Amino acid sequence: MIHQVHLPDVTRRRLTDVVLLQLRLLRHAALTTTPDAASCALYLDRCARFRGRGVQIVAWLWRAPTRHQSLEAFARGPGTEKLQWYMRLAREALKFLRYPTGALFPHIARNATAWQSAGATFLQNFYDDLCTPFGLPGCIFSGSDAAIFHRQELLHEFVHANTHLHVCAACDESGSHTIVDDSIRAGMEHYLSKSRYPHLACHPFNLLLICPLCNSFVKQTTDPLQGRSARRRNLEDIHLPYRDVGLGARTYLQVRLGKESTPTRLGPLRPREATNLRQNIAAFGDVYKIPRRWQGKVNTIGENLFRRIQQFLRHGWHIPEDETMPHMLLTALDSLLCDLYEDQGKVPLAFAMTWWLATLINQEVEPAIHNPAHPMPQLSILLQALSIATSAQPGAGLPTSSAQLATARSLRRLLQ
Repeated sequence: MIHQVHLPDVTRRRLTDVVLLQLRLLRHAALTTTPDAASCALYLDRCARFRGRGVQIVAWLWRAPTRHQSLEAFARGPGTEKLQWYMRLAREALKFLRYPTGALFPHIARNATAWQSAGATFLQNFYDDLCTPFGLPGCIFSGSDAAIFHRQELLHEFVHANTHLHVCAACDESGSHTIVDDSIRAGMEHYLSKSRYPHLACHPFNLLLICPLCNSFVKQTTDPLQGRSARRRNLEDIHLPYRDVGLGARTYLQVRLGKESTPTRLGPLRPREATNLRQNIAAFGDVYKIPRRWQGKVNTIGENLFRRIQQFLRHGWHIPEDETMPHMLLTALDSLLCDLYEDQGKVPLAFAMTWWLATLINQEVEPAIHNPAHPMPQLSILLQALSIATSAQPGAGLPTSSAQLATARSLRRLLQ
């Protein structure tokens, strides 16, 4: 994610209960060939987390044939193999509740056996039930506040926990949801697809809200752990939602300013510190096609940046006719750079605009100050347009705090 996302506590607790219930029932089916309602209820009551609620949970499971028939079909698999399959899934799902590292392999392949597919269906069905208007029943959940948990509550909790986000956390291009009559309309993203990783279908650390373009049209079922080569990535090689700080806080965008007929080039992302983020950046690019998608909107981003600069200067900044790039312009643009940086996560494409402006100041504004005779043809198209648009605007300089200038100049140092 470009922007960090926060996992709501309610979602974490509710979906942790779901994962543990799934594993408990799957383990029972791995140890027997006949997981009927009575034996499942008894097996759940032996677990402290579900004690006293086994009959209620099983009554809900058996209310719809699709819920328990897949569990029964899984139980008909070969004993040793299905137990080993269950144990691999359980280790990975439990490790994913903590901070996951190491390898993670898909558990459903094209040549999956019937009992494996049935086990995967059993796990995936819980997500399907979560997305129905009825949701998952309160008897599944532990704690005094246990209640029905459904998709709308999951979405509301996410939005409430991430009020700092007004744009998609992945692409920074647009909003991730809309609200109609108090109902949130959005798509939930499985970061690791439930078709390949069924044990993560309802995992609290695997579900997040991103825009429909990222979810349905760009990422689809792309596996972040599968690189372009045959070698698979480890979990620590990819950005993990809720665990890691957003890539926007750890990287900057390399910008090559366009000159005359040459368009501006946006990308790649570069680490801010001397840390190895090569795999993380590559995996993020493979999944969400960022920053390649920004390049496709380079004209829009440039126009938005130009308008932001114009609006900022109209508030009082003045470019005297005998000076095209005075020190006051540098101070003004540094102040705007700080504003853009603070707008990240709130204004679409503010991340790309921040680093475009920082590059513009570093490569063209400061050199023009030190060399007033700097030839205009060597300047970028955006700066030439800015010079023309602001050359006749009257006004007086606006105050800029030292903190703003310090922030802006620390950002620009990253590009030097």
